[in-house]
Amino acid sequence: MFRIIAGSARADGLKRGATRALLLASTALATGIFAGAMVNPQTAQAQAQVSRCTLSPTGSQGRSPPARTFAWVNVVPSFPTATVTCDTPITTNNLSPAQLFVPSAPAPLAGFISPGVTVGGAGLSFEVRNNLSNSLSVSNAGTVTTARALNALQLIGSGGDVVYTGNGSVTNTGSGTSPLPPEAETTYGALNITNTGTGNVFATIGGNISATGGTAIATKTEKGNSTININSIIQGIGSVANPVISATSVTGTTTINNSGVIRSTNGDAKDLAISSPVTTGQIVINNAGTLLGRISLTDGNDVFNNIGTWTASDGAGPAANFGGGLNTLNNSGTINMASTFAGIETINNGVGGVINAGNIPGAGSAMFTTSKVQTVNNVAR
Repeated sequence: MFRIIAGSARADGLKRGATRALLLASTALATGIFAGAMVNPQTAQAQAQVSRCTLSPTGSQGRSPPARTFAWVNVVPSFPTATVTCDTPITTNNLSPAQLFVPSAPAPLAGFISPGVTVGGAGLSFEVRNNLSNSLSVSNAGTVTTARALNALQLIGSGGDVVYTGNGSVTNTGSGTSPLPPEAETTYGALNITNTGTGNVFATIGGNISATGGTAIATKTEKGNSTININSIIQGIGSVANPVISATSVTGTTTINNSGVIRSTNGDAKDLAISSPVTTGQIVINNAGTLLGRISLTDGNDVFNNIGTWTASDGAGPAANFGGGLNTLNNSGTINMASTFAGIETINNGVGGVINAGNIPGAGSAMFTTSKVQTVNNVAR
């Protein structure tokens, strides 16, 4: 059921070592982390485990519903778990967390969803708690899905970097109806990544991310930065409350590199594609793919570099709200606008750049207008 990775430790005498082994085995059963066999007292302190997603909050395998949340809560070098692996299809329904221990403060922690594996029910959450600075990386080669008012896949750090990678899919098919059930999180959708302190967020997304009633991707940092690399289809409801991508940072910078498709589930240019729910921080968008929908950015010095195709129209707000700060749009691709630009100081339309104004079906007589532009440089040919 578990894989034990053992290393060396100093010998403390036969009697003392045997006592320690018994204590370790007792602790393992009490905390829900099963050693699998009596360990050698000379190697007890250095062992590290790989837990499976079938672990329940009480540590039993199959005796109670599997846990949705795996939370590293403290440093216990004598009995650590560094990795959680989902290698068989599973339905998670238990919202009480399975508590895990880390081997040391700097030790990296990880979660894996294996190819071909579907995790359903309440989805998955990997969390580093109690101000531990361990980094957390989650690799998804399978499928994580839920229809509940939860984040289908949630990653939470507490100061160490948080990294998401993989070609697997993440889906939330919940309707988002009110009132929400008791387990509902503050915001919910498909993929949610949060970090505190100076911790950064990195997401390289090769699989489709979809939320029919919520936000497809949400990132949140304090002093750290977020980088989101998109090579697939990202779609969410696209409302003001639930944009397709929600990027929050207190003082850091969020960089969105899109080589895929970002759109609402309705495929409407009036829906909100990228937004920050706060005015702090900075957002940099590098679009080499397809972006369909409005943007609403921060009061930092935001930058939009477009070499792909961006189509937007006025909806519940302007098609492009750059907020305060000194903001720049650099275009060498195609922009289709029937809309208003708000808060943009500089537009650079480079070689090959095309801006089509007022040609979006369903936009009526709306045209491309802006009230704040100070500089327009046009060298397109």
